[in-house]
Amino acid sequence: DYNSVKVYKELDIKNAALKISYDASNYADISVASDGHLELATVGDITLKPTGGQTFIHDGSNNIIELNAATPRIVIYDDAQVANYCSISVGDNGETTLQTYDDDDAAANLTLNVDGDIILDSAEGIFKFYDNGDTDDYLRIRLTEGTGATMIETISAGDDGTFTIKADGTLRLDSP
Repeated sequence: DYNSVKVYKELDIKNAALKISYDASNYADISVASDGHLELATVGDITLKPTGGQTFIHDGSNNIIELNAATPRIVIYDDAQVANYCSISVGDNGETTLQTYDDDDAAANLTLNVDGDIILDSAEGIFKFYDNGDTDDYLRIRLTEGTGATMIETISAGDDGTFTIKADGTLRLDSP
């Protein structure tokens, strides 16, 4: 078949570049620089279709970034201890979970270092704060649509949801 090339052992390209063309205006270039840097350039998009569903980025010792198309989930592993990670996963109806995990302790903190505002915009106006996944006992902040009215409440299974405000200074409640 004149439209295919079969390589049985190795393809050796002396000029360190390979151009793969569909036609004169649709092509991709793969090149290697003298320092070993690999560049993949295309006039279109790049789509990865691994039959196993996963794509990895390796740091020379371990797989550090995992793109899992089967679940779908993105995982970034700690390169010093790959049992520790941060992941973003998407489930039914677009439900999204951002998770940190520390294999040895509970030290996988999440820090938001933002050069601007932090905006939380819930379609329902409800924000819930849980303690380690305990969905029976939590703090809820509810905003009433279109009014700005806000209610902060504790929800507890045993009616023991004490709410304490402790200020190291002045506590001021103000109303017009």
